[in-house]
Amino acid sequence: SEPQRAVESPRAPRLAVIIKTGSVSLTNRNQSIQTTSGPSVPTEFDSKASGPFGLEGEWRLDDGYALGVEYLRYSNDFTASGTGSTGAMDVTGLMFNGKKYFAPGGIYHPYLGAGVGAARANFSGAALSGDTSNYALQAMGGLEMRWKQFGVYTELKVFSAKTKDDAGNTVDASSRGVFVGASAMF
Repeated sequence: SEPQRAVESPRAPRLAVIIKTGSVSLTNRNQSIQTTSGPSVPTEFDSKASGPFGLEGEWRLDDGYALGVEYLRYSNDFTASGTGSTGAMDVTGLMFNGKKYFAPGGIYHPYLGAGVGAARANFSGAALSGDTSNYALQAMGGLEMRWKQFGVYTELKVFSAKTKDDAGNTVDASSRGVFVGASAMF
């Protein structure tokens, strides 16, 4: 009798690139922010951010865990009360994420994750301009539907970023959002 050979299953893709967009809202729309001329003024941000975008590279491990790096960007228009001045706050984040994907077999892969990194808010406007930055945290959960090398990605995200400038002025760039996108596995 001939010995039986073990059948090896094909290796799952290890690297995933995820591109996403969606709908993002600032957590704190009304803030008192220091102006370029000195005094703090009440500032109101638009309820919805424009141009939300995320790009993530993820290393997927055999046990459903994943480690990754994510670039996140969105922009909010604002009006500085009292001055009538308008402008925009562009928020960027660079995050290091950990995720756990559940139900490894089949098409549907729900997941939970968290991340830590840095955030930067850049202001452009007549009364408010300059940069603030600080560390950032995030939590996310969602569902990825995978077919071999391609996937459709959905995500709920909470992003916490209370940024500061050199003078100690604080801007709350925290947000929450719903994202959709596509993933490619290599």
